[in-house]
Amino acid sequence: MTTLFRALAVALALATGCAPLGSKRVVSRPSPEITLVIVDGLDAEAATRERMPRLAAAARDRGSWLTADAVMPTRTNPNHASLLTGTQSDAHGITGNWYWNGTAERELGDPALLEVETVFTAIARQRPALTTVTAFAKAKLRRLFGAAPGLQSGPDVSWQPAADDAYAASDAETMEGFRPLVRRYRPAFAVVALADVDAAGHRDGPGAPSYRAAVENVDRLIGTLLDDLRQGGRWDRSIVVVTADHGFDALLPTGRGRIAADAVVDGGAHMVADGGVAHVYAGSAASLEATIAKARLHPGVAAVYACTPRPDAPAPPADWHASHPRMGDVILVARSGFTFVSGRRDPTKWFRGNHGGPGERAVPLIVVGGYPALGRAASDLRPSAADVAPTIAALLGIEPPRRIDGAPVAALVRGRVLGELLGGQ
Repeated sequence: MTTLFRALAVALALATGCAPLGSKRVVSRPSPEITLVIVDGLDAEAATRERMPRLAAAARDRGSWLTADAVMPTRTNPNHASLLTGTQSDAHGITGNWYWNGTAERELGDPALLEVETVFTAIARQRPALTTVTAFAKAKLRRLFGAAPGLQSGPDVSWQPAADDAYAASDAETMEGFRPLVRRYRPAFAVVALADVDAAGHRDGPGAPSYRAAVENVDRLIGTLLDDLRQGGRWDRSIVVVTADHGFDALLPTGRGRIAADAVVDGGAHMVADGGVAHVYAGSAASLEATIAKARLHPGVAAVYACTPRPDAPAPPADWHASHPRMGDVILVARSGFTFVSGRRDPTKWFRGNHGGPGERAVPLIVVGGYPALGRAASDLRPSAADVAPTIAALLGIEPPRRIDGAPVAALVRGRVLGELLGGQ
């Protein structure tokens, strides 16, 4: 165990009553039962106390209502990966929803592509007696966080909807599948990932009544989960973390704000559309130069970044952590209202809302529960999605996820333990 983690573990142990790793201190208070609720597409501006009164009431009693930063790109797969590994994209390797593998576009949805352990794997390796439970509305997330023999452990118990597509289950169906598993197995760590807000945002835009209604419905469903914990006598052991993977941008009407590959890529380079960003894989130095020149002239392109800095294109901002090869040679960023599309049949062409760029980084991070050590963080605390998993690991008395090869994760690309959320009593 590193000196830093040991110090954090001891500090958290004093707040929670749990013995730090390697300690013989008597446990005076049971460790918490942690539930992570990920609301796909819940923009921080939409997660208001007025629209989410059940969560607001719980937060008034004990907890924190914060804004956090999603990782770049603001897509579903990389941010779920950061939430469940505690690392940035260049560490865990899920650099978008899609990437170019040298011959074809592939979804980054295979657990074997994760280069850092998930929380499920870290728990299975260090405290296998702890039970983990999941319910993912999206099939691709069930696959990404499933088992990969010799690499990743999946959850102990996973709810499975009947269908197996992008929006296989409604939020109501997902929560109704999740709650009985929580009641039965009393997991130390559980994840439920809901998708109706994301579906409404894509279909109708983030300003639409359907998007607001989906947010309000999420609050109602989370309220049923909180009721279960109270009625089951488990509230004083519970910490419920509610967050999102990305926000949303309203798009210009169909046909006006869509950027196809042939409009920005030249010289044989390949573009992978990823919402408000595009990954460009250059086949040659000439194709890289030609693409940069062409993309800079397009009115829908806000920025052109070269992952290896060049005179004609700067490096991406450091906090994008864009150094992984899957990120591509060039990253294009669309202006607000625009999105990149790939091919005639790309459903993005008909979206009214999308995400992927830096404008969709702000997401809520709401932490509630009856666990006595849960405190109230200052409202100006601005965590990262990568901070969630290390905090959960510390609360469970385990070291944070490590690299698949067994090496520790470099400090620059790992999240931190949010000790500010623990006020102690």
